[in-house]
Amino acid sequence: MHLYDGINLAALAMVEAKSTSPSVYAPFIAKIGDGSAGAEVVYSFAQGIAALKQGKAIRYEGPGGPTNFDSFNDSTGIFQVDTYSGSGAVQVTGNITAAQLRAVS
Repeated sequence: MHLYDGINLAALAMVEAKSTSPSVYAPFIAKIGDGSAGAEVVYSFAQGIAALKQGKAIRYEGPGGPTNFDSFNDSTGIFQVDTYSGSGAVQVTGNITAAQLRAVS
C-alpha cells in the first residue's frame, strides 16, 4: 500500500508543480502529504487531480493512511511484526513506533 501511496504522492506533486523534473516537483510531495490549513483531504489520485484542477490545496491520504513528513523527509509509521496462524490469519505480535526506531539509529 505504501508504494502505491508514494507513487500517487509523486504523481500528484508532478501535476501541482507542472513538471516531471524531480528537482521541481520534489518539494510538493511533502506539501501534498502533510497538507496545509484548509487543504481538502483526498483519498485517490482521481480526487486529487479534480481538486487541483479546481485550484484547491490538497492532502493525500491513501490506503496506507496519512503521511507526516519529518525533518529527514521520512514519513515513517508503525512497523508491525506479524505471524500467521495455521489457517493463514494474521496475528500481530508487536509494533515498533517511528520514535522507538529513531532512538536506536
